[in-house]
Amino acid sequence: MRPRNLERNLRLLCGFRALQMMMLPIAIVPLYWRDDLGLSMTEIFLIHALFGLFAAILEFPGGYLADRIGYRAALRVATGCSAIGWIVLGSADGIVVILVGELLLACSLSLSSGTDAAILYESLLELNRESEFGRWFGLSRSLGAAAEGTAALAAGLLYSIWPPLPFFLQAGLWGFNALIAFALIEPVRHHVGEIAGRARVRAIFHFAAVRSPRLRASIVAVLALALSTFIPVWIIAIYAENAGIAVAWIGPLWAAANYTVAFGHWASDRVAETLGTTPTLLLSAGLIGLGLAGLGSSHAVGGFLFYYAICLARGLNSPVLSHVQQRVIPSSDRASLLSINSLLFRATFFRTLARPHLRAGGRRGHDPSRLGSVAGASSKGFHLGNKLESFARRGESEFHSDGTIFPLRVLAPAPTRVTTDESSGFFSKLFGTIFAS
Repeated sequence: MRPRNLERNLRLLCGFRALQMMMLPIAIVPLYWRDDLGLSMTEIFLIHALFGLFAAILEFPGGYLADRIGYRAALRVATGCSAIGWIVLGSADGIVVILVGELLLACSLSLSSGTDAAILYESLLELNRESEFGRWFGLSRSLGAAAEGTAALAAGLLYSIWPPLPFFLQAGLWGFNALIAFALIEPVRHHVGEIAGRARVRAIFHFAAVRSPRLRASIVAVLALALSTFIPVWIIAIYAENAGIAVAWIGPLWAAANYTVAFGHWASDRVAETLGTTPTLLLSAGLIGLGLAGLGSSHAVGGFLFYYAICLARGLNSPVLSHVQQRVIPSSDRASLLSINSLLFRATFFRTLARPHLRAGGRRGHDPSRLGSVAGASSKGFHLGNKLESFARRGESEFHSDGTIFPLRVLAPAPTRVTTDESSGFFSKLFGTIFAS
């Protein structure tokens, strides 16, 4: 009976992801805040920046808490925070109340980010179907991206009926997600010894930065690829408008972009089986380069089409890298270690784009849609990778003889240097480290 119930987790988690990503208000939030609440664009940018900062600060604590209280309990709390957060945003009449809602959404994100993937992997492990993780993870992400695209198509209609309506409907969707969270079965996890408090937190970061070169390299790869694909998402609407695309077409084009991401997620496991994991990731890197080069060299209506190469790459690489990380992460701290990806990404994104724009204060000539910002932000991933590697080399001498008895230490070979320069061989060398035997 338990295997049958546990197998139900796989489909429930796909439904959870689809409802989570069906963000009805996301396409109209700037319009609602500007036209209905009277906020300036600088204030709107400040809200987005602070949400990113909230999420970055809470990311690791959320993953750590999920490992301690259980994945199912963490997702239950996350659904409650999101439902209340969207109600607060729909009822907001000013920036202070909006920030309270954004803080609640950041709490929800920190508890669910990585936790859904962790419970999926642990469920497949218990079912002796670990090899299927890439397919199920890709399917859940594909459904999520498709749901996000569909929500973008519906947002305008809902907004025209009653501006706050998308926010309250979003809260209702999270009510359905709460039912899914309560229906999940907590998989059996393997705790090989326990330490608590600061020592455990220290050991978790030690494992990511020092003891597991494959995990360290995959984190750098995730960071570089995520920055390269996410930042264009954030500015593409402005790019399209400046290129002469009618505003009425931006919603459908946004939806088509999400469907492209969904296709990439769905196809990722199949492409990796055909080409191999390293060629699949190199293909993703090539598509990103093609997309950025095309967007930067052709600022016209046709230039927007290059954006779909970036969307396809975004879908292809995520399931492959996630499976790599799941295989080297120990069960007892799975959500904590997965949260490090999002922690570094959000911190780098805030430092690269949000903070400079806030310093600029929206003054004339400061245009966040310039592709130079994308290239600069993407390179931050490489620089942060260098810093992570430097920390790892320092940490080896600092921690190697500390005598801490911690089960993670025996799960990875001795650290090796990960080359993270910005040369043309960056990804091939990095992926070689990730998939080294």
